[in-house]
Amino acid sequence: IWFLFTYLSGKEFIARFIKIGWPIIIFDFLLFFSKLMGHSDFYNQYCQIYIYITILTLFYSYYFFYGKRRDLELILTILAIDIVIVIIRTIAALLQNPLLARAISTSYSVALSVLGTEKPRGIGGYGLCYELVILTPFIAYLFSRDNKKKAIKYAFLAMCAIFLFQAQITMAAIMFIAIYIVSQFFFSNQGKYAFLKRILIGILAIVIIIYSDNIISFIIPYAGSELGNRLGELRAVIQYGGSSTGDLATRFRLYKESLDAFASNPIWGSFGNKPFGNHSTLFDLLAAYGILGVIGYAGLLRPQLNATYVFRKKKMATVIVITIISYLMLSIVNISVGS
Repeated sequence: IWFLFTYLSGKEFIARFIKIGWPIIIFDFLLFFSKLMGHSDFYNQYCQIYIYITILTLFYSYYFFYGKRRDLELILTILAIDIVIVIIRTIAALLQNPLLARAISTSYSVALSVLGTEKPRGIGGYGLCYELVILTPFIAYLFSRDNKKKAIKYAFLAMCAIFLFQAQITMAAIMFIAIYIVSQFFFSNQGKYAFLKRILIGILAIVIIIYSDNIISFIIPYAGSELGNRLGELRAVIQYGGSSTGDLATRFRLYKESLDAFASNPIWGSFGNKPFGNHSTLFDLLAAYGILGVIGYAGLLRPQLNATYVFRKKKMATVIVITIISYLMLSIVNISVGS
């Protein structure tokens, strides 16, 4: 209904939507075609989320170019309020039941066996953790523009850090800290202390890298079992190098599964069927659809790339570029859609 109503408002919008959204539109047709051919594994798992991304691209095409500022502010305000409420509810639930840390980062069946019941409604999980990671450059940029909101800034960052620590999703916590430090380096306010601040941020980053083993050792006793085990495994890899026998080993095995499937048929992969490892969005697309899967990947990034071009002479372009790089990192090492 919304689409038809918008269509009636002018054909110029439809032309813009097709221009921006053509990769995701083509990939949607590819998904449905593979389903009709009887290759339904990828379709069954990801069809809804790619349709959802198409709808988001539709919203972007309309609101970014034709929407009113008050409409955009309303949407962002609702999003911000929703995130804060869910974070607070999730922290409270995790404090009451630490087993939730395992349940929110795994499949429905495993979560059911861990908890003995369904997960509580209204709490965040794996997806919310990485949503905060992707939003980090925008949060850093917005707060860097107004020094009057320092209390809100640090309260929100502290809440995000506590949530990620309690949720025990290691990769999200590490990426959140790393991306925020990088963002602060680029978004320091212009002034006589801006250069000094950049130097201090650079020194901080170097110190964290050099003393990562000591920092991890300090955190482990205060972390939950899941986060503690993963940090211990990461510490062992940093100290001794070589292979891992825990979560990291499982990751590399799943990456190899997807890459082997891609190597066996680089043009169209298994055309929507397994095997794909379910642990890397990019590698899974290559395994399921070969080079054709790059169309779907381009569809995920097309609105951000378009916005970068629109803001090419403003600092916001840097914000979006950092976001795109963050998303590229996430989509290689983890599932960045469907969560």
